[in-house]
Amino acid sequence: MSHDRPPSGDADPAAATPPVVRSWWRRHGAGVVLWTLVAVVAASVVAAIVFAPKREEAVVETARKPVPVRTMTARADGFTDLLELPGRIEPRMAATLAAEKPGRIVAVEADRGDRVKAGQVLVRLDREAWDARLRMAEVELREAVRDLARIEELRKTGAVSQSDFDAAAARRDRADASLADAKAQVRQCEVVSPLDGEVTDKLVEAGEHATEGRAVIRVVDIASVKLVFDLPERAAADVVPGRQLTFTTEGVDASVRTAAVSFVSAEADPRSNTFRVEAQVPNPGGALRAGTIARVRVERPVAPGHIAVPLAAVVPRRGEHVVFVAAGGRAVRRIVTLDRIAGGQAILSGGVAAGEAVVVDGHRGLADGVELQVVDGSPAAAGAGS
Repeated sequence: MSHDRPPSGDADPAAATPPVVRSWWRRHGAGVVLWTLVAVVAASVVAAIVFAPKREEAVVETARKPVPVRTMTARADGFTDLLELPGRIEPRMAATLAAEKPGRIVAVEADRGDRVKAGQVLVRLDREAWDARLRMAEVELREAVRDLARIEELRKTGAVSQSDFDAAAARRDRADASLADAKAQVRQCEVVSPLDGEVTDKLVEAGEHATEGRAVIRVVDIASVKLVFDLPERAAADVVPGRQLTFTTEGVDASVRTAAVSFVSAEADPRSNTFRVEAQVPNPGGALRAGTIARVRVERPVAPGHIAVPLAAVVPRRGEHVVFVAAGGRAVRRIVTLDRIAGGQAILSGGVAAGEAVVVDGHRGLADGVELQVVDGSPAAAGAGS
């Protein structure tokens, strides 16, 4: 038997490859070669980028321009700490009068707007029953006085004992007390004005029945009125009895008036933590009406050495108050002590000296040492005015 196998020295490599491998290579061989070439090229590019020598980039430094700002010269005088507080005008005296006894109202002697005098009867209640009691008390007193006089004459002769005399005297005293009570009951049937003033409210009409304690009429005295306002705690030590204050009222008459403090409460209102203040105001012509709204001006003293700057110049930063001062063409950061705020001003007790140029505009983005350009139009001084 003959075999067609070639000699071993001339063997075909493809023939030695298994049929499955040859089949796969015919289908996928071209793709493998292509992707291998792509990978080799990509690796070459990456290596060129990574290992290529870096070029030195030119760094151009741009000089920072000066920051334009406006300044104001700090001053330690020429300013006022002025509080403007809301107030109201109240009558010096006012009385809402009530019926002291129950009964039918027989007459109302005054109407709203009437001027009345102290002691004038304004309302009358039915007093017929009380007049009868008064007459009985008068009769009883006359009899008791007569009996006591007769017994006293008999006692001189010894015909009457001491105990009989003492009983007659006690009867006279009881009759006298009953008469005084009857007179008081009659007086209570009349509602009398306790002051000179004007009737502002009439609460009953004739024919109505008044119960004991029912309000029937109101009288106010505005010949002298009082200015009433609430003082904040920070200014409590600045207002004392006897001090003169100025105020204005709303309406047609807006002139400045004066008032003398007569009362400052020793206890703060727990709701507002303010102190009630009253000041007397003469009002002979009655121009000021009760209930008028007022604006009270309270000037507070400022300790020497304090500096006033615009409130906008103070920058709060991390729990501190900062002001920038222009010195040598640069910004100087100062931590200041804020004593109080007065209107649009900050009153400083430390951190800035009089005569220094405080930056009041353009300071929001400043930092210590930044070069400044002070522009025209800067205000000349701080602290003038209120």
